[in-house]
Amino acid sequence: MRVFVIIAVSVMTIFLLSGLVTAYLESHGVNTNPEGSSLAETVTKIVAFALFLLLGFSMVPIFLRLFIRGQTKIGNGDLWPIKLLRENEVRARVAIWLVFALGFLMALPAMIADGFFE
Repeated sequence: MRVFVIIAVSVMTIFLLSGLVTAYLESHGVNTNPEGSSLAETVTKIVAFALFLLLGFSMVPIFLRLFIRGQTKIGNGDLWPIKLLRENEVRARVAIWLVFALGFLMALPAMIADGFFE
């Protein structure tokens, strides 16, 4: 669990710092989006999207564990769905990750057709 928290906090920190650095550079007259830098723009989009996916995938185990603990704390821990989740937490996590991955794979052709990677 600790690994997922570290990943999530690290990615959020990277997003925050990149926004702050960009704002600082722009306030000091640096053009952070120069014309003709399509390669830099594409690389930036791919890196930011990869970090976004990493953040999303790392939040699944965190929120799943919080949900199970919360349900147990309010007295629902003995109900069969919560018990099933608690006993099969890793399987549930992998199943959710597979749904995320399938959704990404379904969206990928549209992303390519719309020019996301150009």
